[in-house]
Amino acid sequence: MRRIYQLAADATRLRHTDHTADQGAIPRKQSIEQLAVIARNRDLTEIAGRANSVPPSWADLARRLGHIGRAWTD
Repeated sequence: MRRIYQLAADATRLRHTDHTADQGAIPRKQSIEQLAVIARNRDLTEIAGRANSVPPSWADLARRLGHIGRAWTD
């Protein structure tokens, strides 16, 4: 669950930096590619969790908390 949370938080941070006018921000194409990698890794992690009997609702919670920036506790 922690990995799902972290990947969701990483994606959200990357989306927020993509919407800034920061001169040091990464190029948009690179940002899109990184988001795709993060999404794929999160999907694979969720699939592995389901294969190990992790309830989908737990993965949903971890993803939502990561997206909104709330702390994850085990």
